[in-house]
Amino acid sequence: GGSNVMHLVRDDTVKKLVESVQLQKTKQKATLNLDSDRILFCLYREHPIRRAATYCVQSATFQALIMASILTSCVLLALTPAHRDLPGDGESVITLEQQRWIDLALTIAFTVEFLLAVLSTGLLGPRDAYFRSLWNVVDFVVLVFAWVDEFTLFEGGSLAKMARMFRALRPLRLMKRNVGMRIIIDALIDTLPPVLYVTVCAAVNVFASAVIGVAVLGGRMHRCSPSEGIEYPQGKVECAGAQVKGGLGGGGFLLPRSWHNPDAHFDSLEAALGSMIRVMFLKYSVLLEDVMDVTEVDKSPRKDASSWVAGLLILNVVVSSLLVLNIFVGFIVDGFNANKGSSDAEIYYNRFLIQIQKNRPKHEFFPTPKNIYSSYVRTLVTSQQFTTFSATGVMANVVFMLADHADATAEFQSMMNTQNDFFFGLLLFEITLYTLAYGPGGFFNDAWKGFDLLVAVGTTAGYAGENPQLAQFAKSFRLMRVVRLMKMIGPIRIILETMLQSIPQLANILLLILLVYSMFAVVFVSSYGTVRYGYRIGPTLNFENFGNAILGCYQMITGDEWMDAMADCAIQPPFCTQQFSKAFLGDSYGGPDYSFGDCGSELARPWFLLFKLVCESVMLNLFIGMILDNFSFITDEVAHVEDEEWSMGASKGQVIELASQFMQFDSGTSFVSLSSLHGILLDLSIPLGYRNVKGEVIYTPHDRIVERFIRAELNVILRAERIEAAKQEESRLYWLTKHLTRKRTFNAGISFSDLVTTLLYWRLPDMVPYSIKATRRDRVEEVSLMMQAVAITDFYRMLVARRKCRETKETMHQRIQFRTWSITDRHYTRRLQEVNQLKADEREQARRRRQRWKDLQVLPSEQRYIDFHPLDDLPSQMTLHDDVMKAHRAPKPQTGVETFLQSSRESKVVLRFIDGRNAKKGLVITSFQEESWTGWHSVRLPNDSLYVPLRRKKRKEHVSEPWLKLDVRMRTRESNRFGTRLNKWKEIGVILDIQSVVYNEGWDEEKQRGTDPKNIVRVNVGTMRDIDTTGGAGRQDSRKLWHDGVLEVVGYTNMSIKEIEAERHLRLARLYRQRLTGAEGEKEGGEE
Repeated sequence: GGSNVMHLVRDDTVKKLVESVQLQKTKQKATLNLDSDRILFCLYREHPIRRAATYCVQSATFQALIMASILTSCVLLALTPAHRDLPGDGESVITLEQQRWIDLALTIAFTVEFLLAVLSTGLLGPRDAYFRSLWNVVDFVVLVFAWVDEFTLFEGGSLAKMARMFRALRPLRLMKRNVGMRIIIDALIDTLPPVLYVTVCAAVNVFASAVIGVAVLGGRMHRCSPSEGIEYPQGKVECAGAQVKGGLGGGGFLLPRSWHNPDAHFDSLEAALGSMIRVMFLKYSVLLEDVMDVTEVDKSPRKDASSWVAGLLILNVVVSSLLVLNIFVGFIVDGFNANKGSSDAEIYYNRFLIQIQKNRPKHEFFPTPKNIYSSYVRTLVTSQQFTTFSATGVMANVVFMLADHADATAEFQSMMNTQNDFFFGLLLFEITLYTLAYGPGGFFNDAWKGFDLLVAVGTTAGYAGENPQLAQFAKSFRLMRVVRLMKMIGPIRIILETMLQSIPQLANILLLILLVYSMFAVVFVSSYGTVRYGYRIGPTLNFENFGNAILGCYQMITGDEWMDAMADCAIQPPFCTQQFSKAFLGDSYGGPDYSFGDCGSELARPWFLLFKLVCESVMLNLFIGMILDNFSFITDEVAHVEDEEWSMGASKGQVIELASQFMQFDSGTSFVSLSSLHGILLDLSIPLGYRNVKGEVIYTPHDRIVERFIRAELNVILRAERIEAAKQEESRLYWLTKHLTRKRTFNAGISFSDLVTTLLYWRLPDMVPYSIKATRRDRVEEVSLMMQAVAITDFYRMLVARRKCRETKETMHQRIQFRTWSITDRHYTRRLQEVNQLKADEREQARRRRQRWKDLQVLPSEQRYIDFHPLDDLPSQMTLHDDVMKAHRAPKPQTGVETFLQSSRESKVVLRFIDGRNAKKGLVITSFQEESWTGWHSVRLPNDSLYVPLRRKKRKEHVSEPWLKLDVRMRTRESNRFGTRLNKWKEIGVILDIQSVVYNEGWDEEKQRGTDPKNIVRVNVGTMRDIDTTGGAGRQDSRKLWHDGVLEVVGYTNMSIKEIEAERHLRLARLYRQRLTGAEGEKEGGEE
């Protein structure tokens, strides 16, 4: 269709752009492989199965069901015990059998999701295939191991335990569907290569330190236990026998001596690696004391015998902990910075996107009072003097409260109570002023005012309570207002804004950490839920259930002795029982057989180390990366230098100005009409708009072309939003939440972010990075086609506008003609004055009776059409109205009305348009023979007589007879292009009244009498705008008819419409014959 509308696009530049797009699409179609759009070797894009699968996958209801299934799966995962035959299953919320059935149902649901996704996008072929996404691969792995667990393919052994541990990956499904967490995870993924390098560096450093430790301290850390009496230079030889503990007098016991190593030593490479890992994670205080006391091999330690060895450990602390591990922080921060972009365009573009999200137009939920008193108070509370006064009061209150101390004198305590009451009253005074200025809703519109209200309520609650401690706390509660004063100091304001800006991201990071902790907790429960109590594993730290495991993870991250817990979880026989069953314990075991024991696993050491690296060195450092990222963003905003062309990107002030200008067009809805695009561009400043610094509008032909593309892309965005909204309306959640969303006042409403980003793409392309331009390739093609459609629409709108303009001009010209005639016609002018005087008298009477004028209105009982048929000439058989009135020697206005009513019941009436607007319509004929004129009555005036409907009653309680409403329509003589006459009717108004006037043509001013009195009867047609009623089926509302016309009664006839039409045709035929005969005579005369 592009080639058919090229004549509509007038600019050569646009033509070239459209032609290039069409040429490119033609080349793409020529080189397109037909199999490229086919998935699974058989399903094309339009295949019914593929379309049905795509519809299901994109359905909001289906996505909500999958999300609910994921949440249910995570809850079941937390309720699952370490082993299925673990005693105490009856205490759970649901039984294991119920859990198995629910797990099976959820696994089937996830399988259906996988099959539908594959049928919609394919496996590997297309760009959006299922396995081309890493998140989908993780989902598939979790699904495979879920079926492995359901069918128990690996019964017992390590493979079965590994299959059960893969259930811990289920929370990853939640990360896939949370946009905020995916952004954070993307930042982490960007840091994976350097993090691996740092991990390798740390491992090499630990390995090298361990080798040095074996060489220096190997075999030298043994000691005797108990050590009393075995001092250096004694050693292994003397450490024999037993020692009495508790005294010989009674209650003592013998304790055998043993020559052993401490928990952390360097006798082997494995032990040395564990010891250096302790040092790396700063759990080295006991180890530091031990290595400082070593002496010789097989000799007892001596206090500070080898203090120089501590330097090796301290050096390792500096290198491993303070340097290597903190490099993790640097790379994580670098991962957050990578989202800002590497080039200047990417940095400016990403910063601009963040700015328009944080500074988007905000409308007050509660309206601000508009009265004059609120305006005065609002001016007061926003003044610099009032702000300074309030800040001074807060600081003075803080100084007084800091001066409080124990054992204060009575005078000092009295002074403190007085100042507390004074500043509390000052706070209530400020709250009162805020209420008067902004209303009660102002505390909800502004968070800082709501904070002041919270402080006031808390202080009041403290005063109202009888507890002295509560009262003292309430007094101190006012100190929280110091937080509001922080924003007045520049550096502190930056820190405060950083904290406030980090709160939304903090929720995503906390949720991510919770999910990661949950996955580790599930593995801890599955692997170490039944491990026996040891040195650290016990009542305060264990993994018996999910709750204890989460708490244990938190304890180990925040400084608990995780190395001891790791050693307890690595316990092996013979220090534990591998399985509680007769197969392992023999016939002497009398208890029930279980599938578990109280032993740990040798994999505990690498697992705990992985837990520390991921959850502490990476996850916790996300907070630092987030805070530094926000801090960098705020400091960049503060240091940014504005310029008109945005050469260094947009500043915060410029984005706020964009939002304020947007709010002038959105009518408080946060959306602007697409039709107001040109007006917005005229109001915006350069470079996004047309207005320069001087306020001048610069609008070039290039700007006009770019504006067309902007409008086309906004149409594309609206179409996509409407398609998405149609999908959401299918969901039940939409009907529950649609009342909570802001409604669009405009049918084609554009949001602030969509408008500003689109303007940036087309008005300032240098600020858009190349990566974004590459992703917009398909969008630009769609926009070019949309621009052609918009050109067609504009063309037809132009034709409609021209037609409407012509109709409006014609209507205005007719109105002017009627107005000019009405001023010059003395009878019509007098009628208007008399009718208006009647209405004024009715209003005055209603006012005196203290009744509303509208309440006195009487509605019509019936509505009928009076058909006017046009005439070319007077009928041959017709009696003129003047001839009828000659029977009355001295006719009166009332006589004319009576004569008209009597004659119209017996004959048809011939009328003539006499007003300046409709005079060209000429004669018409109509019939009033079937009209009863119900509710109409005569009104005798000084110079006229009006026959009008009774549309008002004298009192509201009176019962008045309804009246008949007569609508007038006129038959038109329009024909189609084939010459066939169209039977069309055009409504021209309502019969307002019938006016009868008597005047003398031979009036003598001296004798004050006339010689030839004449009567004229007029039918006034117009609009009853004060009657709130509509017609029947197929009838228009009379209030919409603005046609006014005046017809004068010419005469009366008994001829039918068909007879008049036949007479007209004969007259036309006779005229045609005469013209034809005259033409032949002229031809013969010319020949002679």
